[in-house]
Amino acid sequence: MFDVTKYPEVDYNLFFNLVYLIGPSLNGRKDRFDKSDILEKALEIFSDGRLVWVDREGHDHIIAATGELSEMKSQQSVLYTPSGRFKENTGKIRLTNFLGDKNDRSYEPKHDVLQVIDTGNPQTYSAAVVPAEVVKKYVEKTKDAFVVSVPTDELCFTFRPIDFKKIEGLVSLDYLTEKGILQERFIMSVKKVLDN
Repeated sequence: MFDVTKYPEVDYNLFFNLVYLIGPSLNGRKDRFDKSDILEKALEIFSDGRLVWVDREGHDHIIAATGELSEMKSQQSVLYTPSGRFKENTGKIRLTNFLGDKNDRSYEPKHDVLQVIDTGNPQTYSAAVVPAEVVKKYVEKTKDAFVVSVPTDELCFTFRPIDFKKIEGLVSLDYLTEKGILQERFIMSVKKVLDN
């Protein structure tokens, strides 16, 4: 079983300051994939490469020191209520999706450890890890997915809301504006090549 006490060190305060800067700007249906990519890549950066972002099916990171696999799930108010009250069980976490009801399908984790990150607000900002074997005990099958709600006393917390310190003076960048500029630059580069 994965030793959660040896999960790589991450500067979660920097991570959650990034979450704070992003705010709800990437919560739209089209933008959620970008948000997920940004947060997963941020874990690699804010762990100084101890978590390597690979974005594969069933796991998002490889733990550089051991080669073990880590899956990241982030959502709002998954560990704490919006007002900051600690939950007895995590919110429902969607582990895998599948189309249609396949009765012969069973959940087999493709990771050694699950990292759960609460991105709701400064009263909920938190992170915890749990071995895949523990997750598997609580997995439920729905019509189109495997979901889990884990008792929070089985999680190893690596960051809690009380640890969050907002960094003053951060310049807010509008990711969607920056993305639009990059897309236009890319299209214009292609057009320039095609016009020649």
